[in-house]
Amino acid sequence: ALVVGKPIKITGLFKNSGSIATRAKLSGEVYRGGSLVDVISGDEMTVLVFSEDALTAYYTPTEPGEYTVKTCALFEGKTTDAKDISFTVQSDSS
Repeated sequence: ALVVGKPIKITGLFKNSGSIATRAKLSGEVYRGGSLVDVISGDEMTVLVFSEDALTAYYTPTEPGEYTVKTCALFEGKTTDAKDISFTVQSDSS
């Protein structure tokens, strides 16, 4: 279960179909109940030509609720199409 105060690992695959190695990172907007509550950004990775790498970012929720993260990859000043990831965060019962 996803709980308040514990980091959530968010991963997206980035495929480099270009002609040179490129640096890319995962970026996202975090929404709770339809309101923007945070932005996330992962570490920049070098992705070789014609290879596919997982880009990762982390988010630690501070409140329970329904979350949606709109993620995209940033590379060479461009962005990929956004993908939505939805999940529910529970309060820490301990």
